[in-house]
Amino acid sequence: NSLVLPLHNLSFSPIIQKTYRLLRLRLKTFTLQICSRYTRGIGEQTTQLSLAKMLQKKLMKVIKFFQKKVFLSISLLLIAFGIFLRFYNLDWGAPYFFHPDERNIASSVSQLSFPSQTNPHFFAYGSFPIYTIYLLGVLKNLITVNIFHLNISVSKISFENAIIIGRFLSSLFSILLLLLIYKTGMIVG
Repeated sequence: NSLVLPLHNLSFSPIIQKTYRLLRLRLKTFTLQICSRYTRGIGEQTTQLSLAKMLQKKLMKVIKFFQKKVFLSISLLLIAFGIFLRFYNLDWGAPYFFHPDERNIASSVSQLSFPSQTNPHFFAYGSFPIYTIYLLGVLKNLITVNIFHLNISVSKISFENAIIIGRFLSSLFSILLLLLIYKTGMIVG
């Protein structure tokens, strides 16, 4: 009973359970065969069992190491795929943005102009997303004016830019949620 892999209490499908039992039985017989080869002259059952336990511990360390590496690789691959899907084609639907929530937020952001007009006249989702999109749009305009020397108004955000910045923020917070779920899984698992 001491030569049991530690995953015996997890619920798997019947095929995986049979494969797991077969692997456990083969590991047990394999360790006993190896130990009996090295202890033939001694003839003590306790020496065979202690060698079997030692060999099993070493094998379990190797198995755990590869389980962690495989889990980490698959998790990072899924996170990278999630990042790609979230940032791919942020301008879908352009120039006709038909999503009603995006239209309402973008139209309220495009009405803002600091310092003359700071009331968006739209508070269905609160003011945080509206002012966040506006401030990031102003920052984008500042960078664009300074790098490319364009003659645009820094404090005015276009309707299209407000939608793209909103989608970018939504994707960014979604990725942060992916990383939070990954960290939670690492703590729980």
